[in-house]
Amino acid sequence: MSHGSEAKDRDSDSEAEGSIRSYRLRHGTEKLRRVRMEFLRFSGEDPRVWLDRARMSWRRFEKGLLVRFGFSEYEDANEAMNKLRQKGAFREYSGEFERLTNTLPHWHPSALLVAFMAGLKEEIAGELRMRRPKDLQTAIELAKRKDEQLQSAQRAGGSSARSSFRTASGGVGAQAVQPPPRANLGPTRRLTWEEMQRRRE
Repeated sequence: MSHGSEAKDRDSDSEAEGSIRSYRLRHGTEKLRRVRMEFLRFSGEDPRVWLDRARMSWRRFEKGLLVRFGFSEYEDANEAMNKLRQKGAFREYSGEFERLTNTLPHWHPSALLVAFMAGLKEEIAGELRMRRPKDLQTAIELAKRKDEQLQSAQRAGGSSARSSFRTASGGVGAQAVQPPPRANLGPTRRLTWEEMQRRRE
């Protein structure tokens, strides 16, 4: 390589470093700590060991992820799925069901369908039992639709209850509800102690 090409390479390297530095200064990343990358090192012994460590199957990767982020040895996904019940919003239930489903790849689709329907609130589960969904996806869609119907009915019920309360208490354009007329019994008088005693006898 000639001296001219070496000088040209040095110039382009320093130019690249200069543009990187100016970018960091502009965006305030100059003081950020650089992340160190770790690579597997080959020590010169049997290369098959190194290659085996560098190569990872999807199953091995998946197992590592589940060990790191999945259920611990004290938790059992099968048991959690069997105990799962909808206590609050449908969205929370379906999210937790989906999370458990991802940890149970060996479960048969029909078993997942049964578990999903068994955990739903009765007003949603009853509707699904009548419709008899054939697969889990259909069951989830039907349950979601039923939940939306229940939510909108609840909102409508709340607003109609409020409007009827306004009408009863004399709202705009409503007739005020009057108490029933009392019979005219004349002036009232308190009884004396002697009169009360005589009435008791």
